[in-house]
Amino acid sequence: MFGRIDLVFDRKRAAVVPSKLRTYAGVHMFYDHCTQSNKAFCTVEVDNESGEARVAYEGVIVDDNQAISTLIKQARTEVDPLAKRKLGHATGVIKRDRTRESALANELTDVLRKLSNAEIAMLNTGGIRSNLAEGDVTYEEFFNVLPFNNRAVVLHPMPISNLLAILRRSIKTCGSYGAIMQSGLKIRFSRDCKSGEPDRDAQLLRVETLDGELIFDGEKNHIPNSKRTFRVATLDYLAFGTSWEGFSDVPLLEDLGISRELMVEKYLESPVNFSPKVDGRWKEIRDSFY
Repeated sequence: MFGRIDLVFDRKRAAVVPSKLRTYAGVHMFYDHCTQSNKAFCTVEVDNESGEARVAYEGVIVDDNQAISTLIKQARTEVDPLAKRKLGHATGVIKRDRTRESALANELTDVLRKLSNAEIAMLNTGGIRSNLAEGDVTYEEFFNVLPFNNRAVVLHPMPISNLLAILRRSIKTCGSYGAIMQSGLKIRFSRDCKSGEPDRDAQLLRVETLDGELIFDGEKNHIPNSKRTFRVATLDYLAFGTSWEGFSDVPLLEDLGISRELMVEKYLESPVNFSPKVDGRWKEIRDSFY
């Protein structure tokens, strides 16, 4: 994929014309057809000798650079023993989602919680970059899911007020920004995403632990134990590199290393069957309280 910016310069005014600015981001480069996103500068031309349809950008036909193709082939040979390691098997497509519960976020947060011995594990949905296809799951495919070298960290003690602030911000997004998905809690909430904008009136209804400990009761706006703290596993990106309210002021207890590689080691020891099912840990309630 590639990006492009078209600027129109007005010589008389010696300035760029903002109204004529055109931007193209994440444009797929195909060999045989144009797309809706690049039709302004993409054409399909037929090779006179082969009769094959070829894509041209501004009249330049897309073609492989043989020198680079050779280098890529050599590199693939070198990394294949690492890339083709089998981590498990997906019994269906294991999907991600930016704002709702997903099988992929559940699996990743579950394994992080177990590896860290934390009460709660949290990951940002925007950092999960690919689904897992049905069939054998290799290291290469898993790398596409988590392509960043974020480090897994344990924060402690996280006050309950911080935890609720993180959850409230997560439920308000309707796709305008990512959310935090978690393992260790059962969460119920209400919101309205019909407008496509964040729902600032979204309500956190109930938060409890897996063993039934009530953390927050939204019907009574009640925190049973306001002094409760938690041991939370997450990424250094969330703990120190973003403006997510609730993480940054919690002390660092432990740095566990690169999160993806920790998970890979676990899967290599005990290959897992990845399931497309979700368990309802992040549940939107349409009829307010239940």
